[in-house]
Amino acid sequence: MNNILFNVHDMVQVMTAVLCCLFGIVVLVSGKFKPVSAMLLAGFMVAQALIASHELIMYAEQFRYQVLDFSPNLFFIGGFAYAVDGALLYLYANSLIRKDFRVRASHRLHIFPLLGYFVFLVFAYYIQEQSTKSEIIHLYFFDLQWHFVTSDTLIKIIRLVYFLLALNLIKKYREQLKQSRSSIEDVDLTWLKILVLGFSAVALVGVILSLAKVLALFVEIDVRSEEHTSELQSPCNLVCRLLLEKK
Repeated sequence: MNNILFNVHDMVQVMTAVLCCLFGIVVLVSGKFKPVSAMLLAGFMVAQALIASHELIMYAEQFRYQVLDFSPNLFFIGGFAYAVDGALLYLYANSLIRKDFRVRASHRLHIFPLLGYFVFLVFAYYIQEQSTKSEIIHLYFFDLQWHFVTSDTLIKIIRLVYFLLALNLIKKYREQLKQSRSSIEDVDLTWLKILVLGFSAVALVGVILSLAKVLALFVEIDVRSEEHTSELQSPCNLVCRLLLEKK
């Protein structure tokens, strides 16, 4: 099939990627943010665009095979954004709350999850033969092999922790304002709290789904049908069968 067909979910991912990129550009050129805040927020929005592109490349039925034919090395690139968007949002919240905030050498520590994930993918995927990489993508092994699933889960847990740290930072800041001011109406961080809460909810769902994949790989469940009461299948086999039926 030469034409690329998108379903509703795929179109949402495309729109998300485009809108996030546009919003990041608006933030940079608007002049309404402090330079450091603008860079952090724009970086966070670009990370969301990369995540949407990653999900599209990995799971869009027609699009993923077009990309695979072009180059299997394009896979997982957008997934690196999972390792940085939490830190970017946390640092952005700091830049709004702390007037003297600036990027320091100590902030380089936030790059460690990204470096760790990069090293893992280099050895687990990028240095493999082209045929092996094609097999990993074609057969969805990144959702079925323990090292891929476990590393993905760890990255998403770290991401969620960053979002929760940002929420805690906002909470503490509002408590401090209540003690030092009679009114906090002029310091409204409600929009930031809503933003962080929204992404925290999405991140939590991602962690739950990733943990379910890990559980499916390591725990066998007795699945009995009326016709085959003695058949024992692992959740991993069930996932494989569902993926093959989906194609």
